[in-house]
Amino acid sequence: MLRKATHRVVAACMAAIAAIAFVTVAGASAASAAFPHYNHVFLLIEENHNYNQIIGNPAAPEINALAKDYGLATRYSSVADPSEPNYVVMLGGSAFGIESDEPYFFPGHTVEAPNLMSQLDEAGLSWKG
Repeated sequence: MLRKATHRVVAACMAAIAAIAFVTVAGASAASAAFPHYNHVFLLIEENHNYNQIIGNPAAPEINALAKDYGLATRYSSVADPSEPNYVVMLGGSAFGIESDEPYFFPGHTVEAPNLMSQLDEAGLSWKG
């Protein structure tokens, strides 16, 4: 079940440059060794700045350190403008007809559909936004 705050929590984050950090769990079983297991997955999203304004910029040392150590998701491109549908697609796999930045509680903006967070819930894994 989609948590109502998902859209606005994610929208509060902001997107254009994403750095993803993974920390491997020690002692993964041999059967599951083909796919790594993680203690934490961080998705850091920045908006309103292009790649060249952030990556390599000495005024952004933390995000540059994360990008250097853990990598960049540089093949993601937006699916819509304004921002909200992009956040919904990133976590839900579809924009579900959302085309504006209106709050999640506006008519048509509450989505009840499987998504990344519901899959984590079903797997017994916690998440925060």
